[in-house]
Amino acid sequence: MEIAKGLHIVDGIKAPSGISLNPLALFGADGSVHLVDCGFPGQAKITIDYLASVGTAPSKVKSLILTHYDPDHVGSAAEIQRITGCTVMAPEFDERVISGEHFTDDQLRKLFPKYDNAEIAAIQVRLHPDPEYENIKADRVLRGGDVLDTVGETVIYHVPGHTPGLIALYFKDLSCLAAVDSMKLFDGKVGLTKPPMTASPREAVESLGKLRDLNFEILIAYHSPPLMSGGSTALREYLDSQKT
Repeated sequence: MEIAKGLHIVDGIKAPSGISLNPLALFGADGSVHLVDCGFPGQAKITIDYLASVGTAPSKVKSLILTHYDPDHVGSAAEIQRITGCTVMAPEFDERVISGEHFTDDQLRKLFPKYDNAEIAAIQVRLHPDPEYENIKADRVLRGGDVLDTVGETVIYHVPGHTPGLIALYFKDLSCLAAVDSMKLFDGKVGLTKPPMTASPREAVESLGKLRDLNFEILIAYHSPPLMSGGSTALREYLDSQKT
């Protein structure tokens, strides 16, 4: 489903509950394709079939951007890379989890000194939740402020809270923010998922504050239908509601 020029949601990738996920395919002017997240293990074929349905060969896929380590976002990454030969990108810390590294509670406390014991426990319980998860080494580590060439410029924002390394993607030329799991849309209104799904709601709200000054119409959250207009207004309304 094309939602803006060159920006598609890959149809058919769903959670076991039946909820549609929102992995993206970005079609560059040069014919290249850049994927953002890829669903659960075993769902690579859905992405490849979707590309075929719009006349695009797997060889056109140049990069796969993984926004964080959850298996519904990275579960098919290794298979997609084998099929397409694409470059895999992932954010700091989360790329270490995606590659198979494990962490003790003490290591997590040293890495994230702002997190309390409950937040550390919420991170730990979700680090390796899927036995079918195939680890993969990222070719490039992404950091907040990085700019990628996809459909115009794509600006990376580091928005921890859901996971420590989570990133959002701002497509300025398309007036679109892919907020991924930094938020959820409830009947068109911005909100957060609760712990342990969001390890640190406190930090998640702080992270969304980084996006306050962006202007965009389309707002994409991974587990919700996209908001096709008024996206930045909806985000600011949520942030204003959190002020004490």
